[in-house]
Amino acid sequence: MSSARNTTPEGPGSGGLLDLSEAACLPAEDVLMRLSTTRIGLTSSEAARRLALVGPNALLGHVVGPLSVLGSQLKNPFLLLLAATAIISLLLQAGPMPSSSSASSS
Repeated sequence: MSSARNTTPEGPGSGGLLDLSEAACLPAEDVLMRLSTTRIGLTSSEAARRLALVGPNALLGHVVGPLSVLGSQLKNPFLLLLAATAIISLLLQAGPMPSSSSASSS
């Protein structure tokens, strides 16, 4: 079992946390009450207040270039093995193939 806890603030400024697994077991009305909200959501002023208090509800992202992705993929030993076998296969197919008619006429 993971030691990380998924928690949600119990209303800005309250300092309490609502454990995600606990929230999943509670009736919806209890969760809404503990989070200081309603079924219709927050008012614009309450949303602005919470935004100022805790910041935006957004995930941080980063830009990854194609060469960076290629470089990280080339570190994978299975990909290197696959590339090596593909090259060997191409080299073996590119060579002259003996004709079956000259071998049977001898």
